[in-house]
Amino acid sequence: MAKGNPKIPEYVYNVDASLLSNRFLMLPPELLESKAFQELSNAAGLLYIVICVHKQTEIQRACLKDALEEYNRIFDLGMSEGQILDEATPNKRTKFTSNYFVFPNKHAEAYGFEKNYCTKLMKELKQKGFIKVAYGGKGRYGGWNTNVTVYQFSNEWKK
Repeated sequence: MAKGNPKIPEYVYNVDASLLSNRFLMLPPELLESKAFQELSNAAGLLYIVICVHKQTEIQRACLKDALEEYNRIFDLGMSEGQILDEATPNKRTKFTSNYFVFPNKHAEAYGFEKNYCTKLMKELKQKGFIKVAYGGKGRYGGWNTNVTVYQFSNEWKK
């Protein structure tokens, strides 16, 4: 797209290297070449990439930690404080990180996704096997009015 396109914000063109995050997302060619990814709508594919990037942010980690603490309290998951912290933050002892993540509406809106449209795209990602719900619900068990859904990345799309 040409510079000056009204749909592309000006900050995309003028990036100060000092403002870049120290975290980057590496997408494997297998994902982009897969038929499953190519069959996603363009918006759902973009949302999946946004979620992968967002998973590395501090705000997501803090929200995930709070959500896991609440679900642990309500559903008695048997997770210790240390286990919750390991799931919500990168584990420095090993090279693996948790596949749990949260993506509440306020986070989606920060990336330009409207609430209803994001819900539709998340449903598409679930149906196509890219993500699944780990813990979710809307206040069914008392003591809380709304809660953020905790998702997991899934490899079902590879089958």
